[in-house]
This record gives sequence, structure tokens and C-alpha cells, in this order.
Amino acid sequence: ILSVLYRMTIGELTYNQEWFLQWLTLLYIPTLYFWFKDAKLTIKDNVFLFISLVAFVVVDIEGNILFIPEIRHLFHRNDLVVGHAHIAVGISMLFLSFTVVKNYFTITNKMIVLWALMLTFMALVLSLSGLYQANFITIPTHIMWIARTLFGAILFLFVLRFYLLQFPLKKYSTLEYYHIIGFLSDGLGGVLLLFFAQPLYHLLGFQFSVGYQTVVFGFMLSIGIMHFMGFFNKTWQIPMAVATAFTRVVVSSLFFALYLSHHLDLVALGVSGYDLFYALIYVVFLHAV
Repeated sequence: ILSVLYRMTIGELTYNQEWFLQWLTLLYIPTLYFWFKDAKLTIKDNVFLFISLVAFVVVDIEGNILFIPEIRHLFHRNDLVVGHAHIAVGISMLFLSFTVVKNYFTITNKMIVLWALMLTFMALVLSLSGLYQANFITIPTHIMWIARTLFGAILFLFVLRFYLLQFPLKKYSTLEYYHIIGFLSDGLGGVLLLFFAQPLYHLLGFQFSVGYQTVVFGFMLSIGIMHFMGFFNKTWQIPMAVATAFTRVVVSSLFFALYLSHHLDLVALGVSGYDLFYALIYVVFLHAV
């Protein structure tokens, strides 16, 4: 957060500043270890969470090793290491999501096998891409991009199918509709923009650059997760509704100010207006529900 604020108010970080902040991420490792022990979690009872943490630690250590100039120069001649770091992040997020939803859905062995199979195919594509970057083989880049996207889409559809089969069919309260609509708009919208922002921006005639716009997408995704938690947990419905409404108002004001200062574009203005409107729905109509 401090590094983002520095870029927004002062300017770009120097290499040494970036390197210092990067190496600070190694503090996640002892923090996660003591948290796991303090929460009295066990590998046997929390295997999904343990796998997620191990994958995250692998990426954390690998990322810091690659920040050493001589090593980064060596491995950035092809993307074998960098590409598989993305796979490790995917594994971490996958099993973290299993940890979150296992209380609401039954995670079957078939589901895990299908996920692992699609991730393996995606890893294979990244390996071929690395060999291509190293000039060992020749494969059109767009074919590898299509293959990886196809495997990812199949993976997503598999999980969606399993979830829908277990989804309870019942009438929902107004507050539950508030959460599910918020999840669909912000959660799925954030995921869509994180993966497909560049072609969507080009289609709509906007200019896309990785930076502040990605912060907007990350905010949308985090709000969507809060709505997800409020929808599936009765005791969290009102706290998550209040939290999302408050967060939307604060960040909406921030995005609007950044738009006026020409740091963010019309997309941020649209997100600002939508979030303020959606927060007012809860404050005006649903607060007493």
C-alpha cells in the first residue's frame, strides 16, 4: 500500500527501493508459520490451506531470488521459471479457494483431479513457451495463448458445474440478493478485467496500462469476495453488507479524486459512480432489513 501511494504522490521507485520492498516479503514466511501454529491448525485437518501456503512460500522465495540482477538476467532469457511461478500462484489461489468454500460445498476427488489435470496442461503450455523464448523450438505465440486460455476456461467451467450441482435452490432474502448481485458485478467483473482488460479496453477504445487500473480491478475483486462471504454465511450478512457499503463510499471518493487529478481514466470514474450508487442502495433501502 505504501509503495502504491508513493508512486501516486511522489513518483516511480528506484531499483534499490523496489528491491528493499521486495525482500520485505520474505517476512511473510515466519508470519505464516507462527500464524499456522497459533491457530492450532494441522496439516491433516487443513490440507488445502497447507498446500496453498506452501505454494505461496515457493513463489515468495523464487520471486526474491529472481530479483538478484545476475540471476534475473539469466532466467529472463526465457520464461520457464517466471511462467511456472504463475502456476504456483494459481495453485495457491486454487487451494485457498477450496479452503474458503469447503464449508459450503463438498469438494470431491473428481473435482480436484480435473483441476490438477487442467493446471498440468497450462504448465505444459508455459514450458513450451519457455523453450520457444530460449529458441529451442518454434511455435506461434497466439497458439500457446489460445491453448492456455482454453485450458483455463475448461477448468473454470468444471468448477462452475460442480458448484451449480450443489447450489441450494430456495428463495433468497433481499439482503442475500444484495450480496449475490454485488458478488456477480464486482467479484466476477474483477476477475474478468484482471484477465481480459487489455482486449476489452481496446474493443471499447480505451487505453490500457498495467498500474493504477490493476489496483481498481483488485479492489473490485476484494469487494466481490466480501459479498461472497456475506451471501453464504448468515451471521456475516449484515457485517459484510455494512463493510462493503462503507468501503465502497470511501474508495468511490478516492477513485473520483484520482480521476479529477488525471491519475485514473473513465473506467475508474465509472467504478466510482457504480460503487457509490450500490452503497446507497444498502444505506437507504436495506439498512433496516
